[in-house]
Amino acid sequence: MHLSFFTDEAHDNFAEALKLAEKWGLKWAEIRTIDGVNVMDLPDEPILRAKKLLDDHGISVSAVATPFLKCRLPGTSPASSGPMHGARELSYEDHLKMIPRGVELAQIFGTNRIRLFSFWRVEHPDFWKYMNEAVAAALEAAEGTGVVPCLENEGACCIGTSAELAEAAGRLTDPRLKLIWDPGNSTGHGMVPRDEDWPAISARLGLVHVKDSRYNAALGKREPTPPGEGETNYRKELARIASAYDGPITLEPHYRPGGDMTEGMRQCVEAIRRLADELQLELK
Repeated sequence: MHLSFFTDEAHDNFAEALKLAEKWGLKWAEIRTIDGVNVMDLPDEPILRAKKLLDDHGISVSAVATPFLKCRLPGTSPASSGPMHGARELSYEDHLKMIPRGVELAQIFGTNRIRLFSFWRVEHPDFWKYMNEAVAAALEAAEGTGVVPCLENEGACCIGTSAELAEAAGRLTDPRLKLIWDPGNSTGHGMVPRDEDWPAISARLGLVHVKDSRYNAALGKREPTPPGEGETNYRKELARIASAYDGPITLEPHYRPGGDMTEGMRQCVEAIRRLADELQLELK
């Protein structure tokens, strides 16, 4: 497996994030924002500059972390929404129109993965109808390009837990759609990953995101931790991920001790490598 990281969770400045990656021995990065601007809102010129910086540092791109379907399901007013990470709140129709640009960005960055979500979380009888429609649009946009749309479980969205991602694998059956498995997102939404969901998830695994958290009863909220220090059993998760998958695993920790994202990412790089060493797994 390859260890990747979200650049904007190491440093707000893209060039500085890549310097840190080189210092930490990281060879892969996932791209969501560049200098605070979501990649979907950038023209080619800054994208090409970013690609040159990546090449100069010898860093490959594991995925373009596109925000597709972090939006309202048509005709709904969701009870909750989640962080946008620089992306604009747009309509479902606007998201469909943006998908070809996401495919183009993946090609520029030399990766074969873009990301889909599943609308802000809401109960609605037409949810699966719209999900099937959106997945079909993404697959059509990617047809013949080698780019693979990947669906992520995200607690703020309709597909957030291991059970919901496993259900999605059974309902969205086109094998060209892959899954982004984020065990920490499932834990964060109240479900420590269940063993019975793993076969369906592992059969369609296209990417892995890593974060962890622990509930702080005194504060009445969850707090991010380095992987292995929260409530997600990352020894178990890494072992079974490695048995089914040999691609990138991307650190997206949301962990900022003392408000310092760089120190948080450094600790998380050390933590995931330590876990891998304990399990005798190679993280390139």
